[in-house]
Amino acid sequence: MTEQEKLDADARRLIKRNNRALLRIISKICLIKTSDENDEYDRQEALRIAKYQITEIEHFLREEDIRNF
Repeated sequence: MTEQEKLDADARRLIKRNNRALLRIISKICLIKTSDENDEYDRQEALRIAKYQITEIEHFLREEDIRNF
């Protein structure tokens, strides 16, 4: 494995870890808007919204990358 491949693998791991952290943060924000965070349905709905937000962020970042090249 070349040095660049190692750096790429490290970058991918960092991105995945950051995405998980961002998902947790967004899901917590979504839970604030739910009526009962102990309710399983509300937690699942907050998670669904958070995943949607992550997808939107990923699309935005891809568009920014394309514009920068």
